[in-house]
Amino acid sequence: MKTTRTLRRASQWVVFLLFAFLFLNTEYKDNDVLPYAVNLFLRLDPLMAGAATLAGRALIGLAWPALVVALLTVALGRFFCGWFCPLAAVLDAVDVTIFLKGRRKGAVPAS
Repeated sequence: MKTTRTLRRASQWVVFLLFAFLFLNTEYKDNDVLPYAVNLFLRLDPLMAGAATLAGRALIGLAWPALVVALLTVALGRFFCGWFCPLAAVLDAVDVTIFLKGRRKGAVPAS
């Protein structure tokens, strides 16, 4: 149980660092070709894939990662939120550092 939680948090932080890296590399540098897939997280979003497919009235080939995420979510539950969401890593860090700061196990809350 503890190993799974540690792996999940490590996965979230790796994905958060990837997200930050891709976000910082979206700056336009007088080159129309970006060396990184900065739209990776948009490709993983099933809602964006569905909207693009409906708007284009055609099946979009780059939308397959969103289909994989949707299938894994149906099979495993909150798969994306638990393992790959960059926002989840930030929320977990804020929860631990701010809301649990000063609390200790077994401590009696002040009345």
